[in-house]
Amino acid sequence: MKILQITNEILFVILFIILTSEIKCYKNIQSLMIRLLFSNELVALIRRYPVSNAQ
Repeated sequence: MKILQITNEILFVILFIILTSEIKCYKNIQSLMIRLLFSNELVALIRRYPVSNAQ
């Protein structure tokens, strides 16, 4: 079930790269995206998926 966790992380990083590449002009939005995604959403998703998959 670790494979699912890794694929979820990779997909999230790919989505983040796509979003940031489209919003290169707006540096403020880019910094907000980094703070919001990696502090709240990403940590929450990484914690929830492996727990539900392991059980």
